[in-house]
Amino acid sequence: MREPNTQQFLSLPRLCGWAMGYAFRRGWPLLGVGGSLLFRVGLDVLKPWPMVFLIDYVLRGQTPPPLAARLVAALPGAATPANLVGWCVAATVLVFLLSWLAGLAATYSNVSLGQRMTYDLAADLFSKLQQLSLHFHARKSVGDHIRRVTGDCGCAAVIVKDALLPAISSVVSLGLMFG
Repeated sequence: MREPNTQQFLSLPRLCGWAMGYAFRRGWPLLGVGGSLLFRVGLDVLKPWPMVFLIDYVLRGQTPPPLAARLVAALPGAATPANLVGWCVAATVLVFLLSWLAGLAATYSNVSLGQRMTYDLAADLFSKLQQLSLHFHARKSVGDHIRRVTGDCGCAAVIVKDALLPAISSVVSLGLMFG
């Protein structure tokens, strides 16, 4: 009995690198997913700032930093606390809407990237199956090959869009939150 070749087994980094190879084939959809995720992370970092401004500088009456004071002076009608409350509410709603739109763009890009990666892997697998000998095909059923080409090819997309990209997004988000 032969021992299995340990070189054949994929480690986690090699598996992730293999899956990212299919993602890098589709540069624009990957860029769309990555960009929308990073934009959403940036908006998540901005979410508490209108409330911080409202509590610290409007309700408590503290003096804002020079940059914030110049930004407030540029707003129309921002001289009174009531108008500043309105601007804080508007900023909160704007950040929420932009975050929702970024999530929508990320979902759309995710679907596009996932489908394209699945089709790329299916094409590669089908090409590999065509290169195999007739003896190999005689030992396996046709249904098994069809199921593998049509069903198992979503694995690369699942690894990238459901595991790697959210993990990268979370690490970036944590870094920005602590920063």
